[in-house]
Amino acid sequence: MPVAEGLAILDDAIEVVRDDGREDRAALCVEVRRAWNFSPLVAIPIQTGPPGQRQDPRDDPESLFVNVTGCGHLFGGEHGLVSAMHTAWTERGYQVRIALAASPGVAWAVSHAAEWLSRPMAPLVVSPGRDIDWMKRLPVEALALPPTVVASLQELGLFDVGSVLELPSAELKRRFGEDTLSRIGRALGRRNESLEYLPPPDPIVASRRFEYPISRVEWLTEIQGELVEEVAERLRLDRRVTMQLAWLVKSEEAPGKSVEWKTRLVEPSCRASHLRDLVLLQMERRRWPRDVVAIEVSVEGMTVPVPVQRKLFDFHEEDIDKDIDRGMARLKERLSSRLGPAAVVRPVLKEATIPETAARLEAVVSAGEAVARSKTLTENESWNDRCWATRWGPANRPLWLESAPHRIEVVLMEPGGPPLRFLWKTRSHRVAHCWGPERIETGWWTARGIERDYYQVETIEGERFWLFRRRSHGDWFLHGVFE
Repeated sequence: MPVAEGLAILDDAIEVVRDDGREDRAALCVEVRRAWNFSPLVAIPIQTGPPGQRQDPRDDPESLFVNVTGCGHLFGGEHGLVSAMHTAWTERGYQVRIALAASPGVAWAVSHAAEWLSRPMAPLVVSPGRDIDWMKRLPVEALALPPTVVASLQELGLFDVGSVLELPSAELKRRFGEDTLSRIGRALGRRNESLEYLPPPDPIVASRRFEYPISRVEWLTEIQGELVEEVAERLRLDRRVTMQLAWLVKSEEAPGKSVEWKTRLVEPSCRASHLRDLVLLQMERRRWPRDVVAIEVSVEGMTVPVPVQRKLFDFHEEDIDKDIDRGMARLKERLSSRLGPAAVVRPVLKEATIPETAARLEAVVSAGEAVARSKTLTENESWNDRCWATRWGPANRPLWLESAPHRIEVVLMEPGGPPLRFLWKTRSHRVAHCWGPERIETGWWTARGIERDYYQVETIEGERFWLFRRRSHGDWFLHGVFE
């Protein structure tokens, strides 16, 4: 069913996540740091081929490839290794499918077997020399062929990999092309598939340990600034930027325990002055523990900055837009650091039939390890284009809605017709122009059924309001004001 209908039925029980390959790949980059706990050789698939062409699904940004050769003994064997990896992600709320095999193609196919065969998502280990035996039992989707080829094979009664492998290679090439043979070879590990492993960055950490405990706030603040300067200089030399600083403070007041907090950014940065200002703003709402014996700060969410060349003479409007965006990001960071992430929010649109549920508030700086960067609107979309299909009147939707529709008294032109006059906030408003009605209603299957006829009205004073009549009872309500 359409997303809007699903939201109308369950509303807050459904979370809508829009497909965004760039965001998926950015999320994978964050998870690479977890995978480095098990092996230094971690790769993210990269799409190849001309834009718009159907890519190999093994190159979609949904998987991490980890070369664990020689790492199994550190975890009590290969089964212990995959179990440790599975636990590392499931304890953080992720659902993962993990498979260990002799080649990336077989590992990808076996890890996706739970999706095709409805099997439990327990980690799987393919014994050495058993790759083909495992592959033969999997459905034809395990070969990662184009959907049209999979459909053709299934029409011929070939539903598993074993039946496909019985066909002559020359016949497969003649009917389905060289790309099909290449993908089958990759799935079976017969191609020499090389992975480009990401180099693990050296951790950037600065710390101070004191011979005697310190409790004076001025001294601790000065030391904190020195630590920020130190990590900022390391970032500059390594040509990296950071999204987050993690602080660890130990004191004699609570031996064995540490005070931890994070300084989050909206945009990556390595400027010492900017980082220091955010830290100082954050400390305005925090208290140092007594008898501090050690302070440590580490850089998290590091990325390699893309150099931007600024033109000397050619002026473009997008340059102003970039400066404005950068200024807004700095403002969000300062407010979030001073007031807390939960105090600085923004409205985000969601598809919904009921107008008052068409938006939600979320923090501009996420509470997780990375900043939420989902775009709610594209460059050519607006509130009205996303949420509403009807287009009438001088404007489609008001920017301001009542927290709940406000009941009003209305004088009608005729029974069941548009309003002529209405009373709101002890004032009588005479209608000069009226547009509508626009009918908004939910399906019979929804728990919260509504049937409303909306009117956009303009009074003789030039004010514009959004009114609706509840069709079941005939009561009138004011829902929004155009500003």
